[in-house]
Formats: sequence, structure tokens, C-alpha cells
Amino acid sequence: MVLCHAWFLASKRILGLNMKFFQVAKFSHREDYGHEWVFQFFFTNQWALLQTSVSWNDSPSCPYLQVTFGSNGLLGVLFWAHKFGLDVDILSRTWRWDYDVDSASNVA
Repeated sequence: MVLCHAWFLASKRILGLNMKFFQVAKFSHREDYGHEWVFQFFFTNQWALLQTSVSWNDSPSCPYLQVTFGSNGLLGVLFWAHKFGLDVDILSRTWRWDYDVDSASNVA
């Protein structure tokens, strides 16, 4: 058991994985040319099992639907109609808006 733990810590240092174990849930609000409410479920600093976003923006747009597979995660669905937006990502990179230079060196 001790040997497995020592191997895990050594591989963590070699690969540069400086992230804590997953968090269960997080709800946040962001304001940037409108309002966006974000829910993240079972996530780490780099990956999330489920992320959803509902937004109401200041400027309208033409309606569209975008479905992605494998570009940033397993499945992503984005729906937009007038000022309303809905985004759902399954097993994808964690959305972050607190980007700084120090955390960029820890991203794989």
C-alpha cells in the first residue's frame, strides 16, 4: 500500500499533475455582455463530468444548434435563440474564467 502511494506521488510530480481530487458541485453567476448561470457537477481543475450553462445576453442573434463530439470532451450541445442560450457539456474540460499565467503552466 505504501509503495502504491509513493508511486502515485512520484508520477504526480513527474507528470506535473497539481490538482486536487474532484469537487461535487458548484453554481456560479457571471456577467459579461449579459448574464450567465453555470452549474458544474463532479469536476476537478481540468475535467468535469457535467457542466451546464443558461444565459441571457444583451444582444440578440440568429437561432442555432451546435453539437460537438470529441473536440473538447465527450459531448457538447449548444442552443441559442434570440438572447437565450443553453449549453450542456458531458465529460469535458472544466470551464474557467479565472485564468492567470500561473495556472496556465499546470494545464496539460
